[in-house]
Amino acid sequence: MSEFSVYPGSVRPHGCGKAYMLRDNQGKEWFVNCGITHPLDHKTAVMLRREFPWTAPSRVLALRKTVGIGDRLDLCAPGILEGFRDSDAVPLPVQQSPRELNLSGRTWEEALDAATFAVYREGYLGPWGACADRLQSFQEIEAALAAGYTCLSVDCAPLLGQGDAPTDELREQYQGRTFSVEGKQIVFDRLTLEDCCREYGQVVILLSEIYYSYAQRSEADLEVLLNEADTPTGGAGLYFLANELCRRGISFQAVCPRLEMPLEAAAPLEEEAESLRKELELLNAVSRSFGFKLSFRNLEHKPELLSLLGEITGDRFHGGLGGLCWLEAMRLLAREEPVLFRLVYGLSLTALPVARQVFPSSLDETAIPSLDERTDEELPSLLSRPPVIRLLDLTYGQVLHSQLKERLLAFLRSHASRLEEQMKSQVRANLDRLK
Repeated sequence: MSEFSVYPGSVRPHGCGKAYMLRDNQGKEWFVNCGITHPLDHKTAVMLRREFPWTAPSRVLALRKTVGIGDRLDLCAPGILEGFRDSDAVPLPVQQSPRELNLSGRTWEEALDAATFAVYREGYLGPWGACADRLQSFQEIEAALAAGYTCLSVDCAPLLGQGDAPTDELREQYQGRTFSVEGKQIVFDRLTLEDCCREYGQVVILLSEIYYSYAQRSEADLEVLLNEADTPTGGAGLYFLANELCRRGISFQAVCPRLEMPLEAAAPLEEEAESLRKELELLNAVSRSFGFKLSFRNLEHKPELLSLLGEITGDRFHGGLGGLCWLEAMRLLAREEPVLFRLVYGLSLTALPVARQVFPSSLDETAIPSLDERTDEELPSLLSRPPVIRLLDLTYGQVLHSQLKERLLAFLRSHASRLEEQMKSQVRANLDRLK
């Protein structure tokens, strides 16, 4: 066995010779340029983005079909990219929030650099994006833009319901009027207008400041997150918000609505299919009329929803599969290292009350199975159960801050190629649902 293995997709002529990426027998990766070996650190990532512009993220949210899959482990991006190869969907292999970065112990730069290395290693020449997710402060926005992120996803939940009563101008603009969007009627009576102003008034003000102070100047995409609201978004609410933003000249590429049925809910999709279809058709009609896309988070909890979304939107939407990498890591662990999986599972059960303070959830704890009487062979099948998926997804941060972290990461690094293959397979399976 040779001391070093060169990644075939990384070899390309550059400068005075060749540039390529290699891996040594201990799993350490390096970048070699004209015979000079560089560690995969931030300095090298900056050099790659300068010398090979396709290794830098770009604005992609306005493209027809985009999917974000945040890599919480910095190990899954190669498999993610291979899953998107030859697809008409565009990846955002970096989709990280300040909350997730804190839980995984990383910085904005580290998450983006890991994707840059994966893009170069795989020779992925297509467009890709980097989403700074669930932003709640100007400081977070500034840090993400300084690191090179190309999409600002603003979490509007803290300001929902904080607006004032409608002004005379707004009453003249909306009250008593009916707006038609693709044959669907949206009626604004007095109470509907008052509800919309109260729910979205402060959101409009915040997004105006973010757009003109940051997004427009930095040429970054803007996504509006409403999915953690207490009440569903509704057609009138989405119309009011979109119209008020457009009246202020604000360019935004996507809105993530709060649906009637949370995507993590245990109810099978078929039980809500008819009402969900009507809800999505109305929201999609509004989005099309204003020229933005609908976006949806947590689709790993309802992957069957991808087909319905593709059908209703004509494959014009942004999807988020934020927990997919961790889920596949746990699936690999359950199959190959059941003793360690049992330890992780037990820690997740213990940590759940703390995790729920960070991630509010409707998870029914009584539905979470015990492993006491499960054989090792039965463990992988548990990863298809929604309560187990949600348990592991909610508690990944506690696991990565525990004494199990180094043992878990050592296992995953030693099985990196298996994890990459699983990610490639899962990404393609999810994208196939859109066809």
